[in-house]
Amino acid sequence: MTLPDRPINICSLAWEGVFAVQFGLWHEPLKAAHRENDGAQHWTGGYAYTVSSAIWSECAYSGCLWCRFLEKHFLEELASRSSHWPIPGSDEIVTVRVGADHRSVIKPLGLFSGLLSIVVQYREDLHKKEFEVFTYAGMSRRWAKELIVRLLTPRGNCYVPDDPAAACIDGPLPIPRVNTPLIFAMAKTWMEECARDHEVCRRAETLDSAHWLPTRLVDCSDPRHVRIIETNDRMHGARYVTLSYVWGAGVSQAHRTTTANLSTYTRTGIATMSLPRTIRDAIYVARTLGFHLLWLDSLCIVQDSPEDKHREVASMCNVYRHAYLTIDAASAAGVDEGFLLDRPILLAPDMLLPFICPGCPEVTQEPRTGKVCFLTTAEMEDVAERRLVPFLKRNETSLRGWCLQEALLSTRSLVFDETTLSLRCQTAQRHVGLRENERQSLLALYDAVPLTDPGTAVLAGSDEWTKVRSKWHAIVKDYSGRSLSYRSDKLLACAAIAEVFAPHLGPGYVAGLWRSTLVADLLWESMDRHSGRRRPQEYPIAPSWSWASTNHPMRAVVTPLSRLQYMAEVVECNVALQDKNLPFGPIHQGGHLVLHAVLLPYIITDGHVEESEFNAKVIIDLERVRDVLIGAAHALSEPAVPGSGKMELHIICDYDDDDHDEGLRGVFFVPLMATEHQADEELADPGWIYGLLVARTEWSVRQSARFTDRGEVYQRVGFWWACGIWADGPVTPECRARTDAFLRLCKYVSEVDIVLV
Repeated sequence: MTLPDRPINICSLAWEGVFAVQFGLWHEPLKAAHRENDGAQHWTGGYAYTVSSAIWSECAYSGCLWCRFLEKHFLEELASRSSHWPIPGSDEIVTVRVGADHRSVIKPLGLFSGLLSIVVQYREDLHKKEFEVFTYAGMSRRWAKELIVRLLTPRGNCYVPDDPAAACIDGPLPIPRVNTPLIFAMAKTWMEECARDHEVCRRAETLDSAHWLPTRLVDCSDPRHVRIIETNDRMHGARYVTLSYVWGAGVSQAHRTTTANLSTYTRTGIATMSLPRTIRDAIYVARTLGFHLLWLDSLCIVQDSPEDKHREVASMCNVYRHAYLTIDAASAAGVDEGFLLDRPILLAPDMLLPFICPGCPEVTQEPRTGKVCFLTTAEMEDVAERRLVPFLKRNETSLRGWCLQEALLSTRSLVFDETTLSLRCQTAQRHVGLRENERQSLLALYDAVPLTDPGTAVLAGSDEWTKVRSKWHAIVKDYSGRSLSYRSDKLLACAAIAEVFAPHLGPGYVAGLWRSTLVADLLWESMDRHSGRRRPQEYPIAPSWSWASTNHPMRAVVTPLSRLQYMAEVVECNVALQDKNLPFGPIHQGGHLVLHAVLLPYIITDGHVEESEFNAKVIIDLERVRDVLIGAAHALSEPAVPGSGKMELHIICDYDDDDHDEGLRGVFFVPLMATEHQADEELADPGWIYGLLVARTEWSVRQSARFTDRGEVYQRVGFWWACGIWADGPVTPECRARTDAFLRLCKYVSEVDIVLV
């Protein structure tokens, strides 16, 4: 192979040796072996050469990047800490061996993916380091070669990859510029492949009404002057894209659609340059990808019309589900910022080394020179901290409540985050500038929720149903940690997601919970263990028993329902919707739940309250509770409880002002569920009990007038669990005995109707 001209910053020894053989990456991988005569370790495979310390230092001083690289990572470091290594500049001979680590792989099309190993040997002393191999190409796997073939124009020109090393090295670093013809060509090819090859994505597009269109769209045919249009039957089959973005705090909304300017926007249109930058960028991306119809809430919904808002929000599920693409402006914290700005360069240019690439027959037979960089594990960690991997950092749209349903319901999204560009669809997630170029999308919805025709659903209790229920809990956990500009949107901003799950988890949706599993759904806990979780002083947007009543992250206590016995029964559950056209939307005040269950007083061993990783760990005296509830005489006939009749309960309060120092006065335990004890199980199974903490609060007292025939009215103030284990000790048969004693106690106590608001 004829070598390209040698760069001025590479010495001839390195260029004609280690560079000419591509660092030995396609040789036999490096392997450690031991000599038979003396057992000394040596290395085989890769490419090896010898050089004196003097020549090495001289080349590095003259500017050779390879010699500087080795000097930095080996010679200087080893000479400073070991008297056995030659001093830089001496005539001692050093052997350098480079090649692929044995864990590396060669993928189709001859792509290298893995680690470069370098072994430097002086006499019998060996030192080995491993390096991740990256390119600055911005693309990975087959893109470098495929795009050359695909993008040939009739005149014979083509888009040449931004670095030819991408054809050989499957390890691109994020590229700083996402607004280039090459990037948009890649994005368009990704979308075409998704629409052609992904069965789940194709089915998501064609489900229900395949040619559904929103009420209004933005016509971007004229890039300088866009116009709002009312859709009609003549537009049957038209494709549109949507925008997912964050408006931002304190940003002017002067150009949003209102009843006053709607007719002007539909007749004469809007000057594009008068719109915020994020919207202008979305218009540019849509047009560049070949679309002229765009949907975004601030322009396609009449913002000062409650009727229009309610009607359009009710169809939000369809807006994103039937869009061909969602443009996700993940890097923009506000609508004025835009998302096509250059990304930060995470590595300095002097860390790049030349890489001789084989010729590409579609363009030229001559080899070309690309660029690669080698990063140690420590350097990789440093780059990762600066967000080389975008999914290590939650971007702007992943922090906002409204944006979750936009991401989940979209068939495919083009995500412009802070460091790279990604295509996320219901099947996979592909990145520009990451070795993991394709993987299962974390936001894929239809991998768990079957795409069924209307009127059909998975069988309740089946494995598929359990998977759907777990997916719902995972989504609620994510959603509860996101921010909303208005707390009143808590149920509204996830209504479209609930609509997708309703055929499988319904019928019946009450304030974020499902009627069919309502007792189990009451078991949720706060994930926020920090101070400052104060109960909102304004009116409740949901009853206290709903996770939607909280303003901090929560998670469901997911347990296999098949192994649980119910200790409570739902007598009544009543919530009133604010809009009957929004069955999964916000509710009026006054929603209540009536449980028929045991109400146990909060009686603990005197003064024994321990702080733990939970809000509190309390010790209850079962015998004392028995004496209070069922009488001492009857209690004497019961067998003694191991552990002096004591049992630990772990309490997680919903808010800090519900803690044991203040809010737990007059609190009751309400057991809801317990694991069934199977006869064939080991005696060491401790058994688990789950329940709620309820209390009379100022709000519940004010609501008592509505339930004069029901007795006391309570609010949920926390969650608790117990399993019979004592003082974090081992699981023993006595643990199960404690649990059984607690369950027997509950059976002796009369059940009552408990009203929760």
